[in-house]
Amino acid sequence: MSLAAELRERGFVRLPGILDPDTVEASVLELERLSGRSREDFASLRHRPAGLLRSASKAWTLPDGVSKRKAFWPIVTDERLVGALREVLSPELRFLQHTDLHVGFSAVTWHRDSVDRRLGNGPDWLENDESYRLVRVGFYLQGAASSRFALGLVPGSHREGGDPGERARQERSASGPAQALRLLTGRDPLAAAAEWVATEPGDALVFDPRVLHAGSPVAGPKYSLFLAYGVPGRHFVRHQAYYRYLRSELGYADLDPELVERLCGASLYAGEVPEPPAAASAWKPSWLRTLAAKRIRPAIAPATSPKARKASAP
Repeated sequence: MSLAAELRERGFVRLPGILDPDTVEASVLELERLSGRSREDFASLRHRPAGLLRSASKAWTLPDGVSKRKAFWPIVTDERLVGALREVLSPELRFLQHTDLHVGFSAVTWHRDSVDRRLGNGPDWLENDESYRLVRVGFYLQGAASSRFALGLVPGSHREGGDPGERARQERSASGPAQALRLLTGRDPLAAAAEWVATEPGDALVFDPRVLHAGSPVAGPKYSLFLAYGVPGRHFVRHQAYYRYLRSELGYADLDPELVERLCGASLYAGEVPEPPAAASAWKPSWLRTLAAKRIRPAIAPATSPKARKASAP
């Protein structure tokens, strides 16, 4: 099966060795500088069982972080990455503004990254007139042996079809009440249905945003960055507008003109993001999730937009 077919059928593929060791190390150093958390800070976790509270205590995230931090822009336009994605997804590939920086963070509950997160409910699942050709790209910058981390993905959960009973069980297991019970009891019905992918530094894990996925608890240093790409169309525009405007708690901002210029030079720029219409089916975080997220984000997100730079100038 080709990688393109694997992405369509299973919802994810692994691209080994996309980033060279120097890029990986430079990215880790920048994440250490931004987060204030070094590899030595995670030493206390290495000889203890992985635990949610223990790993979360050292977590740090920055939504839209790759877009906001110039040090990571070369990765966005990396020729090896972009070339591989154009083969796997489409030659019409464009950058999609949905990025994150993570240090010591793992999203341990089963979830989707799409706008509509209930199987079959909402425009994300309508592909009669246009295929859904969007991907998230995750780079984990440390080996699985040191972090004891793996990402679990449920094959085929990005599309309807298959065994209706099994699909229904998966959706129930990923619901809010089921996830709360899982965290309390440690019992996880979806764990057996998932494929747990442990990457090495420089590997790219490419997945459809609609795939159900969850991270394992962290028991060591963990540094990661996430990008997104897609083929322009209604799914692309809706996804980008959702994160840029509807998810205001994440602090997304206009792309820096210098990043736009870089994207144009690599034929990756998709144009300005239109404001979205009302989206009744779009997933919205609970107040509790929003409050918890704020505890692991910088108090003030670094600003790179022209307006933000002007406002912060003396």
